[in-house]
This record gives sequence, C-alpha cells and structure tokens, in this order.
Amino acid sequence: MAHFTMKGANLGSWIIAILRIPFTLVPVLAVDKIGRRFLMNVSMVVTILSLIGMMVGILVGDSLQILSAVCFAAVMLINAAGLGSVSRFYAAELVPKSLLIGTTSILAGIEAVTKIVVEFAWFPVANDIGVYSMLMFLIPSLVFLVVIWVMCPETSNRSVYEVLDDIARRKNLKISFAE
Repeated sequence: MAHFTMKGANLGSWIIAILRIPFTLVPVLAVDKIGRRFLMNVSMVVTILSLIGMMVGILVGDSLQILSAVCFAAVMLINAAGLGSVSRFYAAELVPKSLLIGTTSILAGIEAVTKIVVEFAWFPVANDIGVYSMLMFLIPSLVFLVVIWVMCPETSNRSVYEVLDDIARRKNLKISFAE
C-alpha cells in the first residue's frame, strides 16, 4: 500500500526484526519499576497513533512514504516491548500456580487463532478497500485502550498479593491475598 520497492521493504523488514530483540528486553528489565499498566497503556497509545500515521502516510502517498514505514516499525516494536509480553506477565503472575499451564495455554491458543483469523481476513479486505482496512486494527485498539485503562490494576512496586487485593476490592470481594 505504501509503494515501497522490494529492496526497501526487505531492508525495512530486517531492521525491524533485528530491533525487536532489544525491544523485547524492555519489559523484562523495567516492568517492575515502570508497571504493567503503564507499559500496556503507553503501548496502546503508540499503537493507535502509529496506525493513524500509517493510514495518513498511505493516503497522502509517496511524499509521506517514510511516515508509513516509521509508523509500521513503531507498531511492530511497541508490540514487542509492551503489549505482547506485558500481558503475558499479567497472566503468569496473577493466575494460581495450579492453573498456570492450562491458563497460559488457553491464552496462547486464543492469541494464535486470533492472529490467524485477522491475518487471513485482512489481506482480502486490504485488497478490496485499501488503507481503510487498517481500521480492522485501529478500532479494536481504541476499544482495548479503554478496557486496559479501566480494568488493569497498577503493579509498579507492588507485590502480586497487593495487586490481587486491589482487584478483590474493585470487585467488592471480602477476601485478602496478602501474606
């Protein structure tokens, strides 16, 4: 859609692939200090702004081709740094150990099926309606930004038990997980 040459597209793909490795380390090294909620919200905002930037770059044409490339790279890298891995931290830390393998397996399966369905659906839609097919990603991103903002508790400098107690309070449950 952005009319890159094959050589330019291949180079961009390699650069993004190489940069994903250090970007994946961001949440591993900083998640406890920064907080999962913050990382996920920032990831969603960057994703939304980048998707809008990609759409604008594609609609305007070759004069904003670089904007499209930078925004695409931002979506790929922010997913590696925030949304992709931080959500797994939530699942791994907040689920009881006896349910952990089953729960993470179910989440991984849902993620895989969702990705396959979206990717198979997106290509024909993109072929038919062009840049507006990006709305398939933009609209859910806007919805999930609100969901994450409202439902995900802050975890920065807090134990798992404190986070679970916060969730229980929000749900008006009369239980405590604190040690």
